[in-house]
Amino acid sequence: MKRPNSYQKMLAVGAAGLVAIAAVGATAASALEGSGGDAHPRPGVMAKAVLKSAGVTREEAKQAATEGKSFSEAITAYGDKSVPDVKAETLAALSTRLDSAVSAGKITQEKADAAEAKAPEAFDQLMAREVRAGTDGRGGRVGRVVKEMVGTVAKTLGMEPKAVAERLKAGETVAEIAGPRTAEVTSALEAAADARIDKGVADGKLTPEKGESLKAKAKERIGVFVNTPHTGPKAETK
Repeated sequence: MKRPNSYQKMLAVGAAGLVAIAAVGATAASALEGSGGDAHPRPGVMAKAVLKSAGVTREEAKQAATEGKSFSEAITAYGDKSVPDVKAETLAALSTRLDSAVSAGKITQEKADAAEAKAPEAFDQLMAREVRAGTDGRGGRVGRVVKEMVGTVAKTLGMEPKAVAERLKAGETVAEIAGPRTAEVTSALEAAADARIDKGVADGKLTPEKGESLKAKAKERIGVFVNTPHTGPKAETK
């Protein structure tokens, strides 16, 4: 379905935000907030924007998830434009937002250049990911997982989740907050991730092979989470 140019630009901005997170973490991505359009959307909403910008409907996204298709395969099967076209639009939108963020003093030119340099690879990685049920933006699964991770960090260090979240939002990394206890925090995060995956296997939602694959990916992502500056989620004190 052909959509107005303004609508396509809005979707490209959402997709650009997702690529910014993948490229340089949430610090640079959240700095784009207010540099054009609405507030920076959640990753699930931005994943929806990637598919919508390609002309993939909600029902088609659900079908793609059922079939285990990657984003690239879903766009090729159901979209009304090519993956290269979506990539070009997304990177152009990201470039515009980065320029605006630099002009507004929200991020440095160095961070903007780093984001723009990594963005093509980040987009390609997104295209290789499987479309998941809930990519219509309603699930909020990513936000819940990150909040749980902040909770694990806080529990390990004997801190309140809100205090950890505030320090993350101020630009500190988990490693900087944990200091000499970084290895302990990393192990706790990996143990929590393994427990969630093991439950998925026990409940029959994952095969043992898929579980082991997810554990390897989780370990890598936890390393990024611990060592990369980002704004973190809004954690509530329990």
